[in-house]
Amino acid sequence: MDLVRHKQLRRDLELLLELRPLAYVLDEAWFMNRKYALRGAVLIPRPETEELVAWVLDRENENRRLQVLDVGCGSGAIACSIGLERPNWKVRGMDIDLSALSVARLNARKLHAPVRIHQVDMRAERWPSWDVVVCNPPYIGQGMEHTLSPGVAKYEPHLALFAPQADPLYYYRVLANQLRKVIDTSRLIKKRAVAIRRGFMAGDEPREPDQRQPFCKVMYMEMPSDCAASIRDLFGAWDTEMRCDAQGVARMLRVSSER
Repeated sequence: MDLVRHKQLRRDLELLLELRPLAYVLDEAWFMNRKYALRGAVLIPRPETEELVAWVLDRENENRRLQVLDVGCGSGAIACSIGLERPNWKVRGMDIDLSALSVARLNARKLHAPVRIHQVDMRAERWPSWDVVVCNPPYIGQGMEHTLSPGVAKYEPHLALFAPQADPLYYYRVLANQLRKVIDTSRLIKKRAVAIRRGFMAGDEPREPDQRQPFCKVMYMEMPSDCAASIRDLFGAWDTEMRCDAQGVARMLRVSSER
């Protein structure tokens, strides 16, 4: 072993003894058989999130030209995976953190993933257009650091881990409000468009639009198992489907505006 490699190995061992996660020491993590850089700035992708992405790919019609939005994209693993597996979908990622955006864009370039990354606060009034949202929001309450392993609490970005106001449901309420707003807006636009078109065709007063062809907005999200029922209740106005992870833990939720 040459001197440079020996020094690097020694430094890596020191970092591991400081409880720095191995993925940060190596600056890489594998997600759905692809390697992602982390730069110590984003959450390490979890196996449960692979299951969430697999659910999206399996459940949604690959032949439709869907607009998919990865909310809180971090490393970009969700957006890049979906974009590479479904090149006919228009995939975007959004995050508020500049460091995360830099990492996501780096990964998209390295993987030649057909995705675009935007700086948008999840709490913003307007998001990029979407048909399907995929999200693993921060859900650990502030002050709950003691529930995490020391390496996670010390090194993983708190912005990606902790919800504001010690409220694990905070960002799920944001998701529910966003779904409500986009459904209301889409219905209004569609109603006006159909009414105008029918008015021109009939040559008289516009009629009510045909309700037999409803549009559909879908959200997929990860969630803490101990809050699963409460989170599902937040989306009670819409069709919901819960799924367990490989360990049999209720971890994922699909919400659809179409009943």
